[in-house]
Amino acid sequence: MPLHWRYADQERDRLDINIEKSKLIRGVDYIFSYPRGAIQRNIIRRSFLLDKKLKFYPGIIHEDGLFGFELFYLAHSVLVVNKAYYNYRQNQNSIMHSLTMKSAESEMIIHKQLMKFLRENETEYSDQLRIKLTGILIDALSFTWHLRNTDEYKLFLQETRSYRIHACMTCF
Repeated sequence: MPLHWRYADQERDRLDINIEKSKLIRGVDYIFSYPRGAIQRNIIRRSFLLDKKLKFYPGIIHEDGLFGFELFYLAHSVLVVNKAYYNYRQNQNSIMHSLTMKSAESEMIIHKQLMKFLRENETEYSDQLRIKLTGILIDALSFTWHLRNTDEYKLFLQETRSYRIHACMTCF
């Protein structure tokens, strides 16, 4: 379902996605068709979470990207609704709007966890999803590219180099 974004410091608001009409789709199709993250856009059956043992990964930011991927991958069906039921207040000074080393480190953890998850839950979609995840990893790292001249980011790139190369090479 769309989120109704409300900006605290501006007199504007918007829907983050436009959905023409409500529809029932497969969970894996949601992954390919709709935005990653923003788990608050969803209403999830508690019994499903307990049955699948889904929990948020501790200690990272953007954790809803990991949680949501696993959620939709395991969901047989998802009802996509065309009406916004959640007002998502946007604060330009929040952690979600500042791309830091924590963002880069968290995205790397998310990628590793999702690749592990796909290995443990192989389906006919796994190869396509690995390619999608590698694209997401590249995008995530490009968002923090402004940090490239810091010693901390240089060390991060150096420490993750072999993983990043392996992730890209195994998907293409």
